[in-house]
Amino acid sequence: LSIVSSQESFENAWKEYVESVTTQNDLQQACVPRYLRAENVVEKKGVVVLFHGFSACPQQWDLIAPLVSKRGFDVLMPLNPGHGNSLKNPGPRYRCLYGCDGKTDNVTGFPVDVDEWVSYVQMINNIVAMSSGIHAVGGLSVGGTLAASAGLSRNADGSPLYSRQLIMNPMIELHGLIDGVLSLLSHIPYIKNDFVGWGPGCREERANGRGGVCTFKVSNGKAARDFGNVVLSKSKHNINSTVAVLYDKNDPVVNVEYVRKLSSQ
Repeated sequence: LSIVSSQESFENAWKEYVESVTTQNDLQQACVPRYLRAENVVEKKGVVVLFHGFSACPQQWDLIAPLVSKRGFDVLMPLNPGHGNSLKNPGPRYRCLYGCDGKTDNVTGFPVDVDEWVSYVQMINNIVAMSSGIHAVGGLSVGGTLAASAGLSRNADGSPLYSRQLIMNPMIELHGLIDGVLSLLSHIPYIKNDFVGWGPGCREERANGRGGVCTFKVSNGKAARDFGNVVLSKSKHNINSTVAVLYDKNDPVVNVEYVRKLSSQ
């Protein structure tokens, strides 16, 4: 009779997730999911999940994650769906409406509806639930929204799955004109699959080693925004955990008024 510890089950589940992501996709190296084990402790304190931002990759946490692991926590850095496909395999050619400044990226698997984001969060939560100790979650941009969504999850006994949350610049509603234009374009059938992008700044960062994508479809942006709206509507429930919400009051993309709504709930 072999007995599998909760830590082994947790690590095996994570390995299965990573294998499913890496075998199905030709990923950029910066976008391969990461796992750092707790350091300098006899027994780990818990696990921290860090969700990266919209169009970015787990690489975003490369400098922060070691600081967390050295404090005794396992650190999981999953890859948001469709975000890390190889730059050698560009997607089908579509029109670019704004900011592409070069070839469009392969965004196969990038969510086009809210349910895809929800399913992704549930999958990561199922892995975290196998781990012992404190559970904490953090994220930036759409990763902040993912962290807020994950933070609503509960254990079988009704207690929160995550006792600590760090939500940074969550992508709940987009800033002013950007949100209005996105909503309008996403309702036009022959435009919702067209591309938009971050412009030349993203290309410069990519040349210096940035992982992720610089262009994405209109439908991808709308799905992320709609996911944020759903999370905001569900966040009114008492979650009984410690939550910190950080944001840039001059954020050019995220509508900070909606971030304030989230933080006040």
